[in-house]
Amino acid sequence: MKTPSPTPLFSIVIPVLNEEKLLPKLLQNLVDQSFPKDMFEVIVVDGKSNDKSVKAAEKFNNLLQLKIVTADKANVSTQRNLGARRAKAKWLIFMDADISIPPAFLDGVKYQVAHDLSADCFTCWIDEATYKTADRPLITMLNLTIEVFARVKPGAPGAMIGVKQNLAKKYPFDPELALGEDHNFISTLVNKNHCFRILRFPKYHFNLRRLESEGTLKLARTYSKAQLYILMGKKIKNGDVDYPMGGEAHLDKHTWRQSTGHQIRQNMSEIMKHHRGTARKVLNWLSSVDS
Repeated sequence: MKTPSPTPLFSIVIPVLNEEKLLPKLLQNLVDQSFPKDMFEVIVVDGKSNDKSVKAAEKFNNLLQLKIVTADKANVSTQRNLGARRAKAKWLIFMDADISIPPAFLDGVKYQVAHDLSADCFTCWIDEATYKTADRPLITMLNLTIEVFARVKPGAPGAMIGVKQNLAKKYPFDPELALGEDHNFISTLVNKNHCFRILRFPKYHFNLRRLESEGTLKLARTYSKAQLYILMGKKIKNGDVDYPMGGEAHLDKHTWRQSTGHQIRQNMSEIMKHHRGTARKVLNWLSSVDS
């Protein structure tokens, strides 16, 4: 008699649109995990890609507990919600197709959620050590932004969000939001008195291709506008900002500008000015904890 497979602890949900080049790298990262393969499943939710994303994913059928499903349309919230409905695990981890994770990532997450039973949802710090020296200050700023917002208006980047399965199904992502659906998702959970954590370990690598393809200034302005909407409690509807999904939208590369991160730093200064006490507490806390 065949022994039934154990219920996985994690369901990794990856929304995809034209990611044939980068998706295999993340899937290989998952193959290389030290965490037992029978304790996590991977759900790739395709948004009707017109490249070979699905074929690229199918090559991993025998290497992972892999499900490939197709959404009715390309919408990151719709795709995440579809993946959540297909998930079996207690914990869902939403990952963007272009991120990278180290071999001990899932082991690290298991350790964290096992030692903090109050956690209902989480995000992780971005690993500044995996970037060029010139880019590390920007990554540090992004991590700090997450910390500051956690005390002001909790949110998380959609590239890495962990949440208990029942909560993901009860409070789905809003498909009407063009940007900030990730922050809105976390804010909704926190407003319902669920516990949000920011994990400083394990860390992951966030892809900077939007900065490279769109130009730093344009993207910084987009994020700045989004952050202002979030701070004011407003939802970002389609048409409010230009923020395309998918790898195809970021293939053209431009030279980095000398003003890299300037608008983001400026926006952080505004947040700190209006929430100086909170920012000071966060900065003091970061200084007191070993990296």
